[in-house]
Amino acid sequence: MIYISKLLDISRKRNLCKYITAIFFALFIIFFLPRNVFAKDNYLSWGAISIGADKCAESINKVYSDTGELNKVKVAVLDTGIDYNHPFLQGRINSCKYDFVDSDNDGMDEQGHGTAVAGIIADVTFDNVQINGYRIADKYGEATCEALYMGISKAISDKVDIINISLVGGNGAKQSQINKIYKLLDKAIANGIIVIIAAGNDGRSTDNVWLANYEPAITVSALGSDGKIASYSNYGKAVDVCAPGSGIYSTALDNRYLTFSGTSMSAAFVTAAVAMICSVNSSMDSQQIEEYLKSYALDLGATGFDKYYGYGKIDLTYVFGGKINNFHGYNIIGGTKIVWNRILGIKSFDIYRKIKGQEYNKIATIKGHRTCYTDTNAVNGASYIYKIVGNNKNIKTAAISSEIYRISA
Repeated sequence: MIYISKLLDISRKRNLCKYITAIFFALFIIFFLPRNVFAKDNYLSWGAISIGADKCAESINKVYSDTGELNKVKVAVLDTGIDYNHPFLQGRINSCKYDFVDSDNDGMDEQGHGTAVAGIIADVTFDNVQINGYRIADKYGEATCEALYMGISKAISDKVDIINISLVGGNGAKQSQINKIYKLLDKAIANGIIVIIAAGNDGRSTDNVWLANYEPAITVSALGSDGKIASYSNYGKAVDVCAPGSGIYSTALDNRYLTFSGTSMSAAFVTAAVAMICSVNSSMDSQQIEEYLKSYALDLGATGFDKYYGYGKIDLTYVFGGKINNFHGYNIIGGTKIVWNRILGIKSFDIYRKIKGQEYNKIATIKGHRTCYTDTNAVNGASYIYKIVGNNKNIKTAAISSEIYRISA
């Protein structure tokens, strides 16, 4: 087992640049085995199955396999570049011609980290998800603030949907440089781009780790194969969700496949999950995507949010045409309001109502993007039970409310 040390320390020894950000990852090379190109029932790593990618793919296939209606999604990977010649990545790289290290138009990866990140994204998603590679870090994994800034700027101008940044800020950066980068990320989010950032691999709080502590982004911590927080993973109030990060099999240089560990891998899984969501819904903004991920996350650690797991491990099992959660009702002025969670892949909802002991009657059909309905015909003094059924071709999902007593609000 070979351990590649933290590249931030290496960069100081080489003194290649005064102010740097460094790609951080605990990278373990375990074996060199070839791997056949995947089908969606044959994922590269355990991480894809752990986050429910297989179940999500099945649900999407039920609706879209005969129509090809998935949205085109463009993902920016700001990293060491991508080995765009790798056979696993053929047909998945939209562009890899921006090199902000050597200032040329060839973003070929010379280090391997960016190729591993791209492989995870490609492994989880369908071909409608295309990857743009932006080389901002050199063969040692070192990146200047200027290169990071230019990479983000170009990704914005390329109108990508998602930006994946598996970097940790170096201690040598000036606050003015950090502020400049954060302001540019603000612009990206204002333009509808979803930003995913890895928490870092130093086993410390993210409070003073720049990039990881950029609040508007989705910040990701790492899990081991035992489902517990990885010992190397950073933690803190900035962490939103967690994802598999240890022993992740992915693409590597020279047409190989290696096993990687680190929050970079975790961030790639979250990027892929967001891309799957965007594949079936292009109207959700960064905040809505984040809340959607959290609402379906598998709670780990302390109940609710905690500094290690955030709101839990991302879980794609039910995000598409899945469970109706938290279906309940309450009285408002003018009627009874029923609410539920957002569900992707549903074209319409049928709303039913009954009085206990009687049959359900359908009272409305509403569009699938809705998350609430007000029954203006509920009679004061009556007790109702509501049922909601989501519909879309082969997908149906349903939930029943508890009994609601109608009183005048």
